[in-house]
Amino acid sequence: MVPLVRLSQRALAGAYVQNDGQLSGAELRTLATRQAGRPADAAVSALISEFANPLDQQVVAIATGRVPGASVLLTTADRPLLARRVTLANDTQYHQRFDATVAKATGVTSTTGNQVAVHVDREAFPQLHRMIQTAKKTIDMDFYMFETNETGATVSKELIDAVKRGVRVNVMVDALMAKTSPKPLAEMRAAGINVISFTNGFKNPVLHPSASATHRKLLLVDGKEGMVGGMNIGQSYEKYWHDSMTTVQGPAVKDLYTAFARNWTMSGGKAPTDATALIPTHAPVIGHDTVAVHLTTPEDHEIARGFKAAIDQAQDHVYMSSPYFIDQPIVDTLKAAARRGVKVVVVVPMKTDIFIVNWINSARINEMKGAGITVRTFDTTPKSDRDKEQGFSHAYFAHAKMLTVDGVWSGVGSANASARSQWHNQEVNLGVTSPTFAQDIEQGFFHKDIVSGRVHPGAVAKVGIGQSLMQSFLIHHSQRLPM
Repeated sequence: MVPLVRLSQRALAGAYVQNDGQLSGAELRTLATRQAGRPADAAVSALISEFANPLDQQVVAIATGRVPGASVLLTTADRPLLARRVTLANDTQYHQRFDATVAKATGVTSTTGNQVAVHVDREAFPQLHRMIQTAKKTIDMDFYMFETNETGATVSKELIDAVKRGVRVNVMVDALMAKTSPKPLAEMRAAGINVISFTNGFKNPVLHPSASATHRKLLLVDGKEGMVGGMNIGQSYEKYWHDSMTTVQGPAVKDLYTAFARNWTMSGGKAPTDATALIPTHAPVIGHDTVAVHLTTPEDHEIARGFKAAIDQAQDHVYMSSPYFIDQPIVDTLKAAARRGVKVVVVVPMKTDIFIVNWINSARINEMKGAGITVRTFDTTPKSDRDKEQGFSHAYFAHAKMLTVDGVWSGVGSANASARSQWHNQEVNLGVTSPTFAQDIEQGFFHKDIVSGRVHPGAVAKVGIGQSLMQSFLIHHSQRLPM
């Protein structure tokens, strides 16, 4: 490894970003000392304008001209870019207006005084295990899948142990997915856990034409803490896929319980009144994050409306990750943002776990790239591991559903950028107005992907008439696809 002191200014700036996904004020000072009176390096300037931490007070001082640094580190084109990012991230009035606009679009009022934290990749399941293992009174879960593998066995054992120590446990799984993993569900039922399938209120939910899947990933404990995100209970999610979960404490937890209770009782479960009764005393003001719980159901399209409202008011940048970019309204909203000068970066897998979706994704990716959107792929799997896996795209791919806008507002949860997730499934997201949370996501997820990910090549320039017709057919009927 080359010592940092021997690296050039350009290489050193890149090393800083690769290390932790950001540039701090202290690192900017080190870079400034290496200028030696030379004009600002364009490559270093570009890194600073995008990756400098806008909440670092030394960065703020440089961007606003209170201390020397901007003139030697940033080109004249990049100085206003950093200044704008810093201003937006630190302007509380802008944050309030942003939240109010999303609230008006969704019809959902935010709660203040929450504390949220994002957990990426292998950081997530230790939090899930902690919540289950430390539960004292209640555990409520609504997950799309509960797989029959090592992870499923571990979590089911933890839930059974919770029942043995007197915790009341409710587990809800999608009706179709429940048929694919009967063993852990049967074992939990035998141990006294209340296990039901989400039925949409229909006797035959899998076959009913109006049925929607519960695609949620929701864990609630003791009326005081919740977890949402993209990970199901399964080994791919715990160990391989690039994904995230978000924990939340504070008043917003009550709204998560309301969402859980609605689906639980719709599917024949007894209303979990013991859990909801705990909320007023166990979910007090605990932090400084403003949070709204946004849902998708066949009747509620809060997530779709929230995404559109947030992207439409972007002034600086939009970062978005989803494995399936097949919802036309989202793509159109992102394209409109890019065309008005907002920096839009989308992170996608090189290949998805659903073969036919690859054709739709490739068409959408070319469409977004044509509008000036940067499309990146996440690909950091060691070659030695790829060779051991039967299906690389199935074992390793970017599955997170995350959106940040202007370093101010974030949307995280279970909803993909697909028609079903936005308009039909049962989904749950958190809309978080918090610069610190947005910075955590940008630093720990998007910045690392933007730096290490490859530019997506898009579809081939020419496709056969058969593939073109198939793409058009699948795009037109994408709402019927099960994701």
